[in-house]
Amino acid sequence: MALQPDGCVILLIEALGYTELDGELHAFTGDYFQILMEGSTLISEASMALRMQTMSADEKEKMEMIKKNQEMFKAK
Repeated sequence: MALQPDGCVILLIEALGYTELDGELHAFTGDYFQILMEGSTLISEASMALRMQTMSADEKEKMEMIKKNQEMFKAK
């Protein structure tokens, strides 16, 4: 990565399954499928939080109900 990331970017890279080998190099050491699923969930949750900020009260209520139904479905 020629961008020379630091701070939050490094935290993201490490959260996605990369391990620091030295001060400049990270290598992927995780489970691709599991990491991709976790990353997808994190991105979905963060984008939903942003969208909720611009929704009307009715839209927020509908989205919260959908989320609750999804959680109940996952639990089954």
